[in-house]
Amino acid sequence: MRALLERLEAAGLGDGGVVLITGESGIGKTRLLRELATQAPHGWRVLAGRAYESEGLPPYLPFVEALRAFIRDCPADRMAERLGPATETLSLILPELRPRLAGFSPSPPSSRDDRYQLFVSVAEALHAIARKTGASSDARGLLLILDDLHWADAPSLLLLLHLAHSLADSPILVAGAYRSEGLRPDHQLHDLLAELYREGLATRFLLTALSPDECAAVIAQMSGAAPAAGVAERLQRTAEGNPFLLVELVRQLLGEGRDLADPDLAAAPWEIPDGVRQVIGRRLARLSSATRRLLECGSVLGERFDFSVIAAMAGSDSVAVADCIEEALATGIVREEGESYYFAHALIRRVQYDSLSLPRRRALHLEAAEAIERVHGRDLTPLVAALAAHYRLAGADAVAQALRWTRASADAALQVFAWEEAAAHWQAALDMLDSADQRGRCETLVALGDAQSRAGGHDRARESFQRAAALARTVGAHDLLVRAALGLPLAVRLEGDLLHGQVDLLEDALGTLHAGDDVLRARVLGGLAMALSNQSHWARADALAAEAVAMARRLGDRAELARALHAQVHTLWRPRGAEQRLRVADELLRLAGELGDNELVLLAHRQRLTAFVELGNLTEADREDAAYVRIAELLHQPLHRLLRLIRLVMRALLAGRFAEAEGLNEGSITLARRLGTPTWWMEWQAMTLMRERGRPEEAATIARAGLDRGGPRALLWECGLAAARCEAGQAVSLRSDFERLVETLRTPPPNVYWPVAAALLAQVCAALRDTDRAAILYDLLRPYAGMTISFNGQIACYGAADHFLGLLAATMARWDDAMRHFETALAMNISMAARPHIAHSEQDYAAALLRRGKRADATRARELLEQARVIFDDLGMARGAAAARALLEDPRTPSSPLAVVYPDRLSAREVEVLRMLAAGHSNREIAAILVVSDRTVAHHVEHIYRKIDARGRAEATAYALRRGLL
Repeated sequence: MRALLERLEAAGLGDGGVVLITGESGIGKTRLLRELATQAPHGWRVLAGRAYESEGLPPYLPFVEALRAFIRDCPADRMAERLGPATETLSLILPELRPRLAGFSPSPPSSRDDRYQLFVSVAEALHAIARKTGASSDARGLLLILDDLHWADAPSLLLLLHLAHSLADSPILVAGAYRSEGLRPDHQLHDLLAELYREGLATRFLLTALSPDECAAVIAQMSGAAPAAGVAERLQRTAEGNPFLLVELVRQLLGEGRDLADPDLAAAPWEIPDGVRQVIGRRLARLSSATRRLLECGSVLGERFDFSVIAAMAGSDSVAVADCIEEALATGIVREEGESYYFAHALIRRVQYDSLSLPRRRALHLEAAEAIERVHGRDLTPLVAALAAHYRLAGADAVAQALRWTRASADAALQVFAWEEAAAHWQAALDMLDSADQRGRCETLVALGDAQSRAGGHDRARESFQRAAALARTVGAHDLLVRAALGLPLAVRLEGDLLHGQVDLLEDALGTLHAGDDVLRARVLGGLAMALSNQSHWARADALAAEAVAMARRLGDRAELARALHAQVHTLWRPRGAEQRLRVADELLRLAGELGDNELVLLAHRQRLTAFVELGNLTEADREDAAYVRIAELLHQPLHRLLRLIRLVMRALLAGRFAEAEGLNEGSITLARRLGTPTWWMEWQAMTLMRERGRPEEAATIARAGLDRGGPRALLWECGLAAARCEAGQAVSLRSDFERLVETLRTPPPNVYWPVAAALLAQVCAALRDTDRAAILYDLLRPYAGMTISFNGQIACYGAADHFLGLLAATMARWDDAMRHFETALAMNISMAARPHIAHSEQDYAAALLRRGKRADATRARELLEQARVIFDDLGMARGAAAARALLEDPRTPSSPLAVVYPDRLSAREVEVLRMLAAGHSNREIAAILVVSDRTVAHHVEHIYRKIDARGRAEATAYALRRGLL
């Protein structure tokens, strides 16, 4: 409590933030929050809301409860002033605001980033409340309490994350609580906590079990006398220090007339219940039968229930119901808050609910739904989710009502951008629909897919749209076929994925539309263009995309033009397509920005980013990534965080920061699994990491697992496996597989992964010295000269394509071509600061020079190998360093270069550093020029000074002049 009050004091001085209290059920989280609210100093505004275990609750309920309390106390004529400009948008989730806003009728906008606008409005309202609170000299700020976050819906958690980002300089403290045990691995709260703690946006308080002395203090407070030591210790062991269970045990013993101060009681036989449920069950059993029946109704209604509804369910007069309520209040089973009542602890409600037989439970849920309709019949809009849940739980007798209200709940969730909740409602509706109602199932699947796609669950959305399309074909529902076909391309989570039957589906949809200019036709044309480009049918994809763009321009529909441009930019994933992709993405970016469509803005930045990576311009690629991150933060979709992590892994791999790449890769796999997203992108990155770290056997294991899954990426995994086996010394044994793979690649490329596959095979080809297949691979890779070998511009970048062309040219003994390609590769890799690939190019370039056998090449080869060895050592790439040393030191190599002998045993790299020292460069400048770390340069300088007996730059410069090294 002291720590929380100190944090509250800091917030009052403008250092707002989030504190999260966690611990097991019954440990005292809610009580601590309640005490914090009570002890908040004078001048603090306290608002509180919580999530509930019950089904059928509306989205954003913790925030709605908190704001509703403020609205209830705020004068109507000051509402807009107190809440600020966010008032109108807030009325979407707080309909009671609407009567207070004269002439305003909210209509939710349609763009996908409208949820962000809602989040902004909630945050602005809370900041406005905090500022108004601080108007007087003794006022402080706003304490927002959010309890039971482990039961919160996904939109509420995303809203909390958005709010947390805005608290740094505000007088707002958000105090939340969540249960530390029992969360599913895929629970959305994990993602929220990871983000809050990773960014330093929240402070965590862990509540632990009470000690024996603390238990004794609780017992003394309850019984009025200090307990015997043995009794206190026994109760502490039995309750395992859990305050809730301890209190229930003490209540039971006191109710039995036990004297807790009697030392003999410690050894007396107690009838100890087996766990907290039995303790609660016994406490409930002591109530009157009428009160128990009333609490059965209350447990069905949820943790919180209204007097009017429970009275309608009980069928008793108000006085009899009030008598039962008073008995429950007196025993501490329930608590009163305004006109509502709630169970004192969620476990009490759960024990009462679980005690009901299935028939009894279903009957009570039906009674609950009917009672809600009778009591609130004039305005059921806020209660549609509750009605849907009660009718669903009522069983087979209420399916029609359940379907009606479940659909209404999905629509209501969409109105407030709670897409995750809408998807859950549509799934529930689908589960209830009769299999014979094929059109109804088809309509529901389309709605489900749309909600899943908006929530970022693109893989699940893809499955829903595919199922919907199959049903639409079966029943001949052309309108639904078009809707499913249009949804499917948007549900492709990772660009370049191949969807089975996607082209046929879109062709069928196109055939149902008339041939003139039409918005739907333009959309289907664009979707079909994207699908065909995924299968490398470039010519038709180009034609369809161009037709979609031209049609959208003729229609004058800017939103449709943006969609068509997105389709067109997708069709340009091909050799030499990066420059054209940049031009189309530029127009898309401008148009999407004007339309305020942040989803399309993101897609445009992503296309520009990948194009710049292909062109080797990492400076511009990083700028695009930063812009992407800024926009993605507005949308709060976990998919964007995953894609960001994947790109960070790629950049770390490219720079040789392997430990960082490994940590990021593990984090991305964890997040992908929580999202239910396939992890093959991350697994490919893990395989690449193992190869760079000189662990080809582990890389081969990852590749085999990917290959075993089959599918359209099997060829890619097989090429990765071949490269790993080659590095493990198994080149000869994989010759037949290599030959087969090269033949497969001679056909038109099946997808955008093809250049990566060809580059991997180029490495195997060089190891096997296969001149015939080197010619085939050289022709296939030649269109990528001057570019990088990039895996979708986000997963991996293998440096300059000219490196692999150089390998193949050297294999064919085309020495002039080989040297030209290696020089180009070195320049590009150096410009990207791609240190592992600089070293690879230097080593392979040197090996080619040595194979050519010209004496004049020896000096250049040794310089390249020395430089490669330094980078390999600095990055911990032991296999590469060993290979470089073997070429440097093996005297049996006939074409081994003659060593260049420098004075005082200086190496070529040390002479290079000495020359730059003499030219006045700092250590940091030298590191940047050589693309090494500052630490490596410092080691070089130290060795130079020691070898030449110099005490500084001046003496080192004089030495270099004296020895003719400049």
